[in-house]
Amino acid sequence: MGMINEITSKISNEMNVNIRKFVISSDAGIFEGYVDLYVHDKNILDKLIKSISKINGIQSVLRTDL
Repeated sequence: MGMINEITSKISNEMNVNIRKFVISSDAGIFEGYVDLYVHDKNILDKLIKSISKINGIQSVLRTDL
């Protein structure tokens, strides 16, 4: 409950990163999704990945090139 709000809050409010796209789907109570971001450098991305990984209920956060 409220996980999407926590994720977007960390991205936008804490890290001042713009969200370009947010896609999420659910199957049998398991949620999966991706967030397309525009970041200025890899250090910010690394901090953001660590921050989102600490949210209760998040199993993994991966960087991919789409």
